[in-house]
Amino acid sequence: MSLEEQLDIESKERNAMQKVNRRLERKFKEMTVQAEEERRHADQNKEQADKMMNRVKALKRQVDEAEEEITRLNAQKRKIQRELDEQMEQNETASREINQLKKYSVNAK
Repeated sequence: MSLEEQLDIESKERNAMQKVNRRLERKFKEMTVQAEEERRHADQNKEQADKMMNRVKALKRQVDEAEEEITRLNAQKRKIQRELDEQMEQNETASREINQLKKYSVNAK
């Protein structure tokens, strides 16, 4: 094999290697861009997840506060109902006493 043939073969090999190298560099750049996009999406998803968790916490606080208010209102309702029942009982007792007094008053005449 002559020196020219060896030089020609080496030149072709070098051209082929440069072509492969350029292809690999393009692929590397594409993968880098894709990795950046995925990282950006991951960051956005994490931010959204954080916002949702904060919203869930706020809603849980509101539910707890509402439950406390319901408990307070139920206790107040029971108290008012007891007071009403006592007042109704007192009214019935007073009505019976009035009727008794009316009977005595009619009988006394």
